[in-house]
Amino acid sequence: MKIKDLVILLRHFPTQDELDDRVSSSVVTPPILSSAIKEVDYLCEELMQFSKRVPLNNIYCSDSFQAKETAHLIASRTKFKVSSTSLLRNIQRPHWEGLTNSEVRTKYADDFTTWCNNPGDLTFQDGENIMAVRQRVREFMNQNSEPKLIITHTTAFHSFILENFELNNNLAWDFKPEMYCFTVLYNGTLWALNTRNLNYLTLEYK
Repeated sequence: MKIKDLVILLRHFPTQDELDDRVSSSVVTPPILSSAIKEVDYLCEELMQFSKRVPLNNIYCSDSFQAKETAHLIASRTKFKVSSTSLLRNIQRPHWEGLTNSEVRTKYADDFTTWCNNPGDLTFQDGENIMAVRQRVREFMNQNSEPKLIITHTTAFHSFILENFELNNNLAWDFKPEMYCFTVLYNGTLWALNTRNLNYLTLEYK
């Protein structure tokens, strides 16, 4: 599924789970770190300047706490409208959630190795696989066609990239979302990967 719409991807701001190297819950998460607040003004200025050239008015986020908190922080400074949806949730891996990665590596050694080396081959017990996340991304894109900022999670980020280039799921880790950076997809192409600056883009939205 080539993504023809204009999509700006932003990973949610970090929480204590990142500092603890812990697998976050899909929905109920700690609040974002207070240190993340200092990044908001710069990101919002980039978005506001970009929106003068492109009709960017909407933020979509997953319904997890940290994604909604990130979205509302940005919306409070830009007046963009926020909508949350379960379609943008992180991959469901219930038996890993709440554990540190060290604990996962010990308790689920085989699955952890598969997840690191061939992520498309793993279906989480009582959870999902990457193809299921891609299907959610596809459903979301079919429902929403206007230019948009999307605040989501690592595996959902990968799924947008995989969908855009119609790649094998085992290539998911070839692209990594950097914190406080934008990735821009438009008209089936990758306009920017992990950039802090939107306004150098010579994108002419039609």
